[in-house]
Amino acid sequence: ARRRLARWAALHPTNVAQKVEFIVKHFQRNVAPLLAGQAKAMIVTSSRAAAVKYKLYFDEYVKKHGINDIAALVAFSGDVLGKDVSDSQRDYPAERKFNETNMNPGLHGRELPAAFDTPEYRFMIVANKFQTGFDQKKLVAMYLDKKVSGVEAVQTLSRLNRTSPGKDTTYVVDFAN
Repeated sequence: ARRRLARWAALHPTNVAQKVEFIVKHFQRNVAPLLAGQAKAMIVTSSRAAAVKYKLYFDEYVKKHGINDIAALVAFSGDVLGKDVSDSQRDYPAERKFNETNMNPGLHGRELPAAFDTPEYRFMIVANKFQTGFDQKKLVAMYLDKKVSGVEAVQTLSRLNRTSPGKDTTYVVDFAN
C-alpha cells in the first residue's frame, strides 16, 4: 500500500508539473548559458510511466511558455500503455501505446545518442535506459526523481564527469534521495 501511495504521489500531475517548471527554470537560469550555450541535462525518472509523464508535461510546458530553444528526448524500452499515464489532467485510451518512436518524432531515423548530440535537443528524459553507460560530454546537469544508491548512484552521477572544453561546473538536483 505504501508503494502504491508513493507511486501515486510521485506521478500526480501537480507534482510532475511543478518539478518540470522548476527544472526548466533552473536549466534556463543556471545551465543553458554554459558551454557556449550548448550544455545539456538529463532527467532520471523512477519508471517508464514516469518518463512518459515527464515528457508530456515537459513538452506542454515549453510550448505553453513559448520556449523554442529547449527540446527533450525520452528514452525507455518497450511500450507504456495509456492507462498507466492517464491522470486527472489527461485521459488516454487504455490501449494507447507510448514508446520512443512516437514520443520522439524529430529523430528522423537517427539514434537517440546521435540526436541528443545536436543543438536541437537539450534534455534527455530517461527511465533506466541511458542512466548508466551513456557518454555525452556536454551533459552538465542531472535532475534525479528516482532513489539511487550504491553502485547505481555512482554510475548514474558519473554521466556528468565527462570532460568537455569549458566544462567546469555540474549540477545535480535530487528530488528523491
